[in-house]
Amino acid sequence: NLPFTKFNIGGGSIVMNVIMYQTIAFIIMLVLFGIIYRILLVATGILEKILRITIILGIPSKLLGLFVGILEGFIIVYLALYFVSQPYIKMDILNDSKYAKIILDKTPILSSFADDTMVVINEINDTIKAKDEENFDLKLTELILKNKVADAKLFQNLIDCKKIEIDGIQEIVNKYKDNGGNEVD
Repeated sequence: NLPFTKFNIGGGSIVMNVIMYQTIAFIIMLVLFGIIYRILLVATGILEKILRITIILGIPSKLLGLFVGILEGFIIVYLALYFVSQPYIKMDILNDSKYAKIILDKTPILSSFADDTMVVINEINDTIKAKDEENFDLKLTELILKNKVADAKLFQNLIDCKKIEIDGIQEIVNKYKDNGGNEVD
C-alpha cells in the first residue's frame, strides 16, 4: 500500500523500493525489540539496587556492566554501519573506509547473521556501479529473488497491482515462483 518512486540509480530503479521497504520493516522490528530491551532493563533495576547494597557483589556487577556497555556500543556501531551501507544510501566515504569493512565483515557473531545480507548489498552495489541502465531493474529483481530478500509472491502481487511494470520481469518472477523462492531449472 506504500507509494513507489523511481530512485535515481541505474536509470531510475523502481525495484529499489522493495529493498527500501524491507529495510524499513527491519528497522521497525529493531525498534520494537529495543523497547522490549528497555522494559527488561527497568525490570532488572530492582536486582541492580540489591547488588549495590552488597559490597561483595558490587564490583563484579560493575565489571560486567562495563563489558555489556562496550558490547552494546559495538553493536550500535555495527548496526549504524550496516544501515549506511544499504544500496539506496550513497556514502562514498564508507566504501573508502578500511575499518568499516573490517567491522562489517569480520565481527564474529554479527557478521555471520548478516553475511548473506552483506553479500546481497555488495552484489547490488556492484550492479549499480556497472550502470547497465537498460537491464538494471531486471538484474536487481534477479538478485532480490535469488538471495531471498523478498519472495516471488511479493513481486507477483506488485506486478498484479501494477506497481512494477517492467518488460521481462514476469519471466524472472516465474523462474523463482514454483520452488518456494529457489530458482527452478
